[in-house]
Amino acid sequence: MVARRETTYDGAMTSALRPRSLWHRITLGIQAAWAATLLLVLALQTVLPEPRWYLVHTAGLGFVASAILVWTWHFADALTRRKQSQKHQLARLVLMAAGAVQLGIAIAGAGIAGQALALTGPATVIGAMAWHLWALHTATKGGFLGRAAATLRFHATAGAFLILGATFGTLLAVDATNDSLASLWRKAVRLHHDDLVLAHAMCMLLGFVGLTILGTLVTFGPTIARARMSPKAVEWSRRALPPLAGAVCGGALLAAGGFARLAGVAVLVWMAASALILVPVAQSWRGSMLSVGDGWFVGAGMTWILAAAATWAVQLLTAGVDAGSAGYVKYGMLIGAGAVQTVIGALTFLLPVVMGGGPTRLRRTLEKVEPSAAARWFLINGGMLVAVLTRSERTQRAALTLAVIAAAASLLLVAVLSLRQKTAGAPEPEAGPRQSERRRVEGADGEPARKAGERAVPQEPGKAAGEQKAGLPVGLPRTDAVSPRSGEAGASPARDPRGHPRAMPRTRLSLGAALAALALVVAVAWGGNGGSPGGGGQAGGAVSDPGAEVTKVRIAVRGLSFTPSRIEVPRGNRLQIAVRNTSDQQHDLVVDNGAATGMIDPGKSRTVDVGVVNGNMGGWCSVVGHRQAGMTVTIVAVGKDRAGSASPSPGRTPASGGGHDHGGIPGTSRSPLQPTYAELSAEPGPSFAARDATVPPASAETTHRIALEAVEVDKEVAPGRKQRVWTFNGTVPGPVLRGKVGDAFVVTLTNKGTMGHSIDFHAGDVSPDQPMRTIAPGQSLTYTFTARRSGIWLYHCSTKPLSTHIANGMYGAVIVDPPGLDRVDREYYLIQAEQYWSANLKQGTDADAVRSATPSAVAFNGYPFQYVHRPLQARTGERVRIWVISAGPNLDLPFHVVGAQFDTVWYEGAYRIRRGCDVSSLAVQRCDPAQGSAGSAGSQGLAVAVAQGGFVEFAPREPGTYTPLNHAMAYAERGATASLRVTSGSEADGARGG
Repeated sequence: MVARRETTYDGAMTSALRPRSLWHRITLGIQAAWAATLLLVLALQTVLPEPRWYLVHTAGLGFVASAILVWTWHFADALTRRKQSQKHQLARLVLMAAGAVQLGIAIAGAGIAGQALALTGPATVIGAMAWHLWALHTATKGGFLGRAAATLRFHATAGAFLILGATFGTLLAVDATNDSLASLWRKAVRLHHDDLVLAHAMCMLLGFVGLTILGTLVTFGPTIARARMSPKAVEWSRRALPPLAGAVCGGALLAAGGFARLAGVAVLVWMAASALILVPVAQSWRGSMLSVGDGWFVGAGMTWILAAAATWAVQLLTAGVDAGSAGYVKYGMLIGAGAVQTVIGALTFLLPVVMGGGPTRLRRTLEKVEPSAAARWFLINGGMLVAVLTRSERTQRAALTLAVIAAAASLLLVAVLSLRQKTAGAPEPEAGPRQSERRRVEGADGEPARKAGERAVPQEPGKAAGEQKAGLPVGLPRTDAVSPRSGEAGASPARDPRGHPRAMPRTRLSLGAALAALALVVAVAWGGNGGSPGGGGQAGGAVSDPGAEVTKVRIAVRGLSFTPSRIEVPRGNRLQIAVRNTSDQQHDLVVDNGAATGMIDPGKSRTVDVGVVNGNMGGWCSVVGHRQAGMTVTIVAVGKDRAGSASPSPGRTPASGGGHDHGGIPGTSRSPLQPTYAELSAEPGPSFAARDATVPPASAETTHRIALEAVEVDKEVAPGRKQRVWTFNGTVPGPVLRGKVGDAFVVTLTNKGTMGHSIDFHAGDVSPDQPMRTIAPGQSLTYTFTARRSGIWLYHCSTKPLSTHIANGMYGAVIVDPPGLDRVDREYYLIQAEQYWSANLKQGTDADAVRSATPSAVAFNGYPFQYVHRPLQARTGERVRIWVISAGPNLDLPFHVVGAQFDTVWYEGAYRIRRGCDVSSLAVQRCDPAQGSAGSAGSQGLAVAVAQGGFVEFAPREPGTYTPLNHAMAYAERGATASLRVTSGSEADGARGG
């Protein structure tokens, strides 16, 4: 508490309290900034890439958390009567804001930057709250708290739940950079994602927000009714805290463990325990006419929170985690309505008091707030009621807009009037001698003046100083100093001069209710009639019809298709689609209007509520490449609308994507990313290490045991381009294996990614049913084959769509030496593959570009032009062998080396030319390469089709820089170009291929 001086009250705020008034102006500015951010995010819902994330984790967290930090600190300061550091509290508010901003930026970031912010954001929030809890502990340590202890215990427990909830959030957001750790981490998070989301929501909504509000009501509830806090309320609050905290903690742990229905029981326990707080508060309101400006808002706030908890509990008990994950928007909307109205009610009471200016100006401020309070109250709660009950997105948006505007107007009105009350209005009556003496002896709150840091002295066991006199909790500001009519001390603004409850003006209430009802009728009418038959104001044409008949449809996933892929629904009916995944990998169903099932594991089912259908719509699987492979659903509205017009032709193709950019999904006007030659060939930087292109020597072993891991990593694939790639063992291409004809290969594949993967070895002559099956994350399989034939053989992921998995990096090669392979001095391999860049770096590959064969880059060994910057090496006279293969997924490789002629060409199992001898006509050439005689046959290139390969040999005669490339020059200029630096035999040998 700020130190008080012995000074006569002169009609203005005493000089000793000026710093506190200034402090509340600063914190009010912070809360106003977050309220403006919340409004901005709501206005940009159709523009932001992840609007719900920004609404909840940035604007919502910033607004609610800053308000809770400010006012729990204020309550601790007032209730304990101990001076605390405003600078430290301001630093905590800045930290909390920084954490919320980092979370906002993280969703738009990618790569290491996005991962770092996803970690530092929650860590900053946790640090700010931990510091705040320590400050609360320090303030209450050793002090006489009396009845105030109940509120402070609730605030401290609520802060602890924010830390626990943020920890769950961190588990969901973290993306470990260590491949081994990341694979295990992602597997666990993927398997328990919905469970962790439910645990996170319980901690934040019921723990952090719920307990803060309940604890505040213990002392603040009677205060806004201008009534005494009964001893029963204090005792019941002590009993309520353990079951409340236990319900939240137990529910969160049960949810994280996958026991969603038991978590629903925990929500019911929380509701039952909250009654121990709310019943005494309601009893204290009995016989008191609550002010609309504060009491009604607080009461409505708690009603919405309890309604949210009840709905949540019932749905968890009936549908488990699916209901929880599908209804977070509705639960968040209900609890948000409760939290915001509680804040409005609290600030309506507190702000005019803490801003100072004297009792008369305080009374006049409250008189200016009250006239519009009824209309604002009805608008907020009526708008929320319509938004919750309607099935029309347009109507919901209109009703929510009205509610948000009314809430913002309430906060703005209270803030502006509170800021003006110190300088506006008539001067305070001059204090007489008795009043001056009283103010000299007592503090501004009617308590005996004490020095800074001095503790309150109890007057009765269980009661704090001044409590018997005012009937209010210790430390809370008194608002009964002046009667609203006579200015006499001791009368409450909510009571008449005789002390009886003051009746509410019926005309004001009726007018407020009428205005709110009129505005809501206009909103509902606009939402119901604003859409055209084909559109309804949203993708897919949803319209307002609360009594719409429900059409339920079942579809199944088979391979890469939905069966049936066409759904006809009567126009105006509400559509619910149950999707069963019978394939061997995860899929989902996303509809034009944003409705989605979430990821469905193999063998599982989920249901999506599409809403009321008034026009044709489209649906698809959002897994990269699946939509392009044909996983789409056509939803056709049949029949006539209410105006009697016929629906479009049943054969009409629905809108694809609703005009939204899904990162490479049809329906967008965006073309595939096409970097320039200069961008692709730019110097990658001094720290860049090219992949070593040297072919590993064949070992003497006849059985090769190889461990491969399918893992998704962020990797630089071109200068300035870092994206998510799918790999074998974290590299693109995967490891190059080598053996001899007759060797056995025993390959263990472990899926450490986040989706289904598999492997197909072209070198194996086996049935594909088992060894090439798709395995889920965390699973393994063993692929055993014998190398019966020589060649350079492709291997790749065989999970559909193959084109997307290969394009995203899941390919490699196996070299099986032909018998009697000649010795060479240098032996390299070049595996050509295309890159199709997506605007979404986490997605990596644009499946549309794959289908149209429009590559962003074409690379040897995974990186365009890498051997131009880090050339391969040879000396004059040395024999060089280059193995080449095209992994595709689309382009052939007409291989050529500028400046060289090949005297040996081996392609797909046979020599075409060997040491200058035309092997197909040895008798004519009279040439025997086995005897070392070199003929005159030669080749300028090797035409390699996709999934085929071979090798060429040559011996450069002169030093210089030779250029291996794809002689389809458009692709050479997109990166399929290398350099072979040949030095004279006397020069020092350089590094090989990076």
